Amino acid sequence: MEQFEFLFSLIRRSGNDNRKLLWSSIASGVLQGILLYTIGASVSELSTDGVLSLRTFLLFVLSLVGLYKSLNISMNISSGVARGIVTDLEVRITDKLSRTSYAHFVTLEQGRIYDAITGSKDIVNEAAIMLPVFICSSTMLVCSLAFSAFISVAAVTSVLLVMGLGAVTFFYSDKQFIAALHVYRDSVQRFQSALKDVILGFTELKMNEKRRQAVFAELIAPLSQKALEGRTTADGFRVKNTVMYGLFVYFPAGALLFILPQTGLATLDQCITVVAITMFSTIPLIGLLSFMPLAARASFIVKGLEQFEASLEKMVDTANGAADAPADFLEISIPEARFHYPLQPGATIPFQLEVRGFRLKRGELVVLRGGNGSGKSTFMHLLAGLIPFNQGEVFLDGKSMQAEPARYRSLFSVVFPDFHLFGGIYGLPAPREKVLELLKLMDLDRKVEVDEQGRFSTIELSSGQRKRLALICAMLENRPVLLLDEVAADFDHHFREFFYRELLPNLKAEGRTLLVVSHDDRYFDCADRVLTLEYGSFIPTANANGAGRP
Repeated sequence: MEQFEFLFSLIRRSGNDNRKLLWSSIASGVLQGILLYTIGASVSELSTDGVLSLRTFLLFVLSLVGLYKSLNISMNISSGVARGIVTDLEVRITDKLSRTSYAHFVTLEQGRIYDAITGSKDIVNEAAIMLPVFICSSTMLVCSLAFSAFISVAAVTSVLLVMGLGAVTFFYSDKQFIAALHVYRDSVQRFQSALKDVILGFTELKMNEKRRQAVFAELIAPLSQKALEGRTTADGFRVKNTVMYGLFVYFPAGALLFILPQTGLATLDQCITVVAITMFSTIPLIGLLSFMPLAARASFIVKGLEQFEASLEKMVDTANGAADAPADFLEISIPEARFHYPLQPGATIPFQLEVRGFRLKRGELVVLRGGNGSGKSTFMHLLAGLIPFNQGEVFLDGKSMQAEPARYRSLFSVVFPDFHLFGGIYGLPAPREKVLELLKLMDLDRKVEVDEQGRFSTIELSSGQRKRLALICAMLENRPVLLLDEVAADFDHHFREFFYRELLPNLKAEGRTLLVVSHDDRYFDCADRVLTLEYGSFIPTANANGAGRP
């Protein structure tokens, strides 16, 4: 059962504290039994003698204090283990996510990622806190049954038989509950993925009321309804299970009173005594049963995280890791290579890109142009080593880079249209003075400040200013090759002039190699060569230097 998997997992992962957890929880059960005994003894003393003995009172106080201490210890251990399990899984998932190959990463549903990393996991901690109560209640129940066995073995056997039948029933009921939770989780992930259209497309929705209504009517509302239906079904099973667990405490008593005496296997007095003991154990039994649905949900959450981690494990780029860029190179070349995207539903022909005789020499400034959908951005991703060619290889000074993708990628700094701007300079040993110098060069010194830890004072900038800041980060990497995809598209006329006439030539003079995607043909004369892509193929280009080959 899911609950016991969760229970054993917590105990196993408690490490050196597992004995402490077990013994403190078992001690809690024994102390609870003593506590209930002292209550019964006190009632007996008061009814017969009218006076409560000091011994009984002290036993009550000591068992109460001991129960508080032991439960406190065991609950702190179990909740700490649960927090560690969830935190460790979150960190491992985030780490694997960051090491996933680019080709796999772009196929992941954002809703699934957010749900795995930021989804509600408080239920795991709640179930962990209840674990000692479960062990305590189990101990108390075992002691009660053991004591009852001295009165009537047949009665205890009947109780155990009823409990066994109940366990089988609960097992199948829990399987339905877990299956419903899977359906609900999938519907929530689809809904979360759809929410990005509302968040990222807020401006477009604000400007067009009909579009907003259509998005909500055709996308958000149906997915929300699916999630609601999934939640309703899962809650229905949970309520049914909770009610069943709650009522189950009366089934052993019913079997003892209405069935067993008729068989002659136990006297009515024996059955009444065992019923009294069983009902006296109702409180721990309720604690034991209340743990079950909670543990089922916690196990579902932890298993979901582990399954997502396992799926990411298969996507991890095995070539990840720190790799020094080649100290020097003369030429990057692609003699012949092909790439095509997987065929999309409804499409008849996938987009294909063919490269023949491409070369990029050290210290060159090359411009790549082409119409929308011609394959420029795809080629930049291929050249950077983010996605592999389906056929063909990339060579560095005549040596294939297929076996060293991480080392090859370390040649490049990139600024692509979908760039992400971090809040600081991470992983770059650039001194603050250098950062300030570049901020001034890019006319951002009055907008952005940088502290001693390399954190920017703000990244809330215009699109053109954000690209300038991204370009600064790329320059600070100080890598041999810069790949810039439509970087100047959001620059004003003044800064665009500076970008083409001063910045790019200066970077070239420093020894950088640059491949720049651009539509600004008035500035193409700054390039050593101009390449043209049309419908996935390079075509000859006449430029100022007469170089037309790729």
